[in-house]
Formats: sequence, C-alpha cells, structure tokens
Amino acid sequence: MLKVMRSPRFVTLTTITVLILLWIILIKSKQKFVDDVALLNCKFIKEYSQYTCLVRNLTIKYNPPLKTTVTGEHYNSYQNQDVSELYIYKCLTVYLPYYISNQFPKLTNFEVMHSHLRVIERKNFIGLTDLTDLRLDHNDIEVVPWNVFYDLESIVYLSLSDNKILELPGKLLQPLDKLSWFTADRNRLKKLNVDLLNENLKELEAVNFNKNQLSEIFVDFSKIRKLKYVDLQENVCVNELMKKNYLNREDFVDEIQKKLVNCSVKHVQDLSIQ
Repeated sequence: MLKVMRSPRFVTLTTITVLILLWIILIKSKQKFVDDVALLNCKFIKEYSQYTCLVRNLTIKYNPPLKTTVTGEHYNSYQNQDVSELYIYKCLTVYLPYYISNQFPKLTNFEVMHSHLRVIERKNFIGLTDLTDLRLDHNDIEVVPWNVFYDLESIVYLSLSDNKILELPGKLLQPLDKLSWFTADRNRLKKLNVDLLNENLKELEAVNFNKNQLSEIFVDFSKIRKLKYVDLQENVCVNELMKKNYLNREDFVDEIQKKLVNCSVKHVQDLSIQ
C-alpha cells in the first residue's frame, strides 16, 4: 500500500490558504452586520390628524444600520413623509437606525419601549426638528451621550424612565429650551450634576427622578422659574448642600425642605409645588 507523503511546504501553504479563507469569511461577516438594512415593517394607522407607523418584530443586535427600508401598506395616498408618529414596541432593538428623519421627516412623536434598546447616538435623531415627544422607556440604556438630543429643537416631553442609566451628563438638556417635562425615574442614578437643570430651561415644569439611587443632589431648582413638580421619592438621601441652593426662592425652599428630609421614605408625598 502506497503512502502519500506531503512536504512541509505543502502543509504550510494549505494552512495559509485556510487562514486566508477564514479571514475573508470573518471580514464579510462583519461587513454584513455593519451594512445591514433596518427593515421597518409598519402597520400604518390614520386617526384624526395623526398618521402612525407601528413597528413590531424589528431586530437590530450588532450595529446601528446605515440604511433603513420601510414596508407596509399606506392608508389611501399617504406616504412615509406624512408619518407623524413612530412607535417601536416589544422588539429586539439594541441599536436604532441612523438618520430616521430620512424616512420620516415630519415626526412629532417617537417611542421605543420594551425593546432592549441599549445604545443611543446623536445620529439616531438628527433631522427630527419637529419632534415634540420622545419616550425611550423600559429599555436597557446605560450610557447617555451628552449631545445625543442636541438636534431636537422642538422637544417638549422627554422620558428615559425604567432603564439602567448610571449618570446624566451636565450638558444633556442644555439646548432644549422648549422642554416642559423630563423623566428619568427607575434608573441607577447616584447623583444629579449641578448643570443638569439650569436657567436655559425656561419652559420646564416637571422633573421625575423617582426610584433611583440618589445620594447627592447638586441641582439648584430655584433657577427653573416655571418648575412646579419635582419627584425625588424612594432614593437614598438628599445631600445637605441642597439646603444652600434655595436662598433665592424662600417659598420654594421651605416647601421642598419640609418634604425632603429623607427621600427614601416611601410615604413621603410628591414634591409638588403649586
């Protein structure tokens, strides 16, 4: 019986060939994830003045898609540019597509809820200049970039409730001069930075930081002239420095100090200043 002997050179060349093929497969695999197209399969709903795209079964696990394709049967002669509300519910959407405004330029309401959303970037919201209501509740967001909302010049209601956020950057809300309501309850916040709420927020009426892990609060609430509602219930404790921040507005200070001896006490009333 003849034995076929392979030279070391042949074995080396074969090994190199296999490695090159594996490398090509890996590169193409990664390229597929990067260039993948987000398929928004919409159920279009027309109700009164609102035209809604309801999305389910959307899966984006690896990278934010660079392209977005919208499918679904439009109502009458309506088109993508007529959509005013985009709702993404109960999906596996770790990332959001970039430049959603290319498909839906007239969005006023945008909700991504119960969808395992973990990463948000400025590119997700660029161009949404008419957006007034953004809700990213019940997701897995941990990090919020300081400039992620800087293009939302019309935003009135912003909610980040029930995520895993560890910190809110001081400049996060700075350009949102029309913001009226901000909620970040049920997260993992340990402190509120001094610059988070400032006098630029001229329309802000309500903030909610309920059920976090707050032990340090450096915000000067007295600078927010329209603020009527502050919820800090079920946190660790209020920082002593807080008492020094209210000297410009004694009525507000007195009310808030009466109720915030220890904000971890569940029976403490809402911090509602009427």
